[in-house]
Amino acid sequence: MQRQPYQLSGRVSPFAMLFVPFGALFVFGIGFLHGYATVHNPVFGVGSLLLALFLGYLNGWATAWIGRLGHCRNRIVLGSLGAFLATLGLYVSWSTALSISFKGMRAVSPLEVWFGISAPAHWFLMLFDVAQHGWPAHFHHRPQAPMLWLFWLVEWVLVAGLAGMRAAGCRRVYCEACHGWIEDPKSFYLAPPEEDAVDLEALGDVHWAYINQLEPVINVNLQTHVLVSVFQCPDCHRQGAMALDLGLPSANVRRGMDVDYRPVVALTPLTEDDLSAVAELEETQRARRAAAADAAPCSPWLSDARLAAADRRGGETL
Repeated sequence: MQRQPYQLSGRVSPFAMLFVPFGALFVFGIGFLHGYATVHNPVFGVGSLLLALFLGYLNGWATAWIGRLGHCRNRIVLGSLGAFLATLGLYVSWSTALSISFKGMRAVSPLEVWFGISAPAHWFLMLFDVAQHGWPAHFHHRPQAPMLWLFWLVEWVLVAGLAGMRAAGCRRVYCEACHGWIEDPKSFYLAPPEEDAVDLEALGDVHWAYINQLEPVINVNLQTHVLVSVFQCPDCHRQGAMALDLGLPSANVRRGMDVDYRPVVALTPLTEDDLSAVAELEETQRARRAAAADAAPCSPWLSDARLAAADRRGGETL
């Protein structure tokens, strides 16, 4: 059965716009700091692009929080808003850098920058002056006009593009019936009885009969396993989404053993069959964990009864 990928409803709550001014204020602050970092950046080019990526990510993160608090379920709106706020932040950053540069590297206040961005004509005159004559002599870098225009264009594309993708790319699930985000998924780490005997075809078709036969993982860093992530509304328990990932242990030079998760089933809406199967899976795994807790340890050398018997025999354990 071909499952449809999960999609948000596309609705935009009117309350979302109430959080935009707070996002703009945050963007103004990080744009101001980014302008200072740009002026004092000793490595023009690569260093500036890394700062641009950092600015774009922070702008996207702020926009994602606006969407979360404002219950915005439209990725196009979120991506466009992220690109707009990123452009605003870069505008503040350029204004800060120009003000510092033309004042002989003296510090400027946020109020001065605010007056600068509120007078776009004066700001563009400074920008064109820099493009024609290069940065003032006291500035660290003096690239010429063609390179500057190209660099500014690349910087804007990086910042706006990354912010838009970060804002629109969050994996979130929303319950339209209860009007709330489903924050944390239920995670089931399951492994087949035999190592590396995972039936990918059954997983791809989401055969719950096969999934319910899997055992709880003993060590995720050592066993090939299946991660079942279920986003289920905690209030109505009727809406949500799920995803299946295959966890493959791998050796990492720095961190030791690591797990590489590869998607098998992308985030897909929960159906009525899924809801009943998830409830059965929870009960099955709960019973198996309880049985494992009551059972004797896997190694007989860790058994208290065996050690007590050895003491009674005078320490002989063989």
